[in-house]
Amino acid sequence: MQRMALALGWRTWDVNIKNESHELIKTEAKAKRKAAGIEKAKETRKRNAKLKKEILIKLSKENIKEYKRYLAMSTKDKNEYIKKEIKKLNK
Repeated sequence: MQRMALALGWRTWDVNIKNESHELIKTEAKAKRKAAGIEKAKETRKRNAKLKKEILIKLSKENIKEYKRYLAMSTKDKNEYIKKEIKKLNK
């Protein structure tokens, strides 16, 4: 019925038909965005790991008391401390 309505000149939105080419474009774009997001996340994790290592080396060499305080922190507090230091470095 829908194909007949289209052949008679009705619009796709009038007979509730989805445009397959539009859906294909949307699906391809979604896959492309997801792949780009995965790559960006890999790069960000790699960069942050490098910065974390640099921060800890710098901290252990320059300020022993602060480094010992860092080691005594909980994991959550350590992560917050590192995020704060990374933000300082990026500014």
